[in-house]
Amino acid sequence: MRLLLSALLAGAVVLTAGAARAEDTTDRMKEGAKDAGKAAAHGATAVGKGTSKVYHEAAKGVHKTIAKNATNSKTETKHMQKAATHDQQAARKTAQSKEEMEKAKKDATKVGK
Repeated sequence: MRLLLSALLAGAVVLTAGAARAEDTTDRMKEGAKDAGKAAAHGATAVGKGTSKVYHEAAKGVHKTIAKNATNSKTETKHMQKAATHDQQAARKTAQSKEEMEKAKKDATKVGK
């Protein structure tokens, strides 16, 4: 009887510990998947911002070329202003892309912890 009682008590302790561990593992897996998804989303956003930056750099070059080949000063001024606008937008997109990459890096380091 005493042996049976000891065995039942040991079994209850093992089951309780196993259930707590399974619950902890489930929470860790859920948080890991969430962080991995966030890292992927931030990475994709960073790529999109980088692509936008490339577009604005190209548009700036096009407007500078048009301004360089302009025959009157009004056209030259207009296109130099457009080139300046694209330059500012490219700088902003560069900063946004870097910020998103930092967010992705932060979320990626949480995965698996």
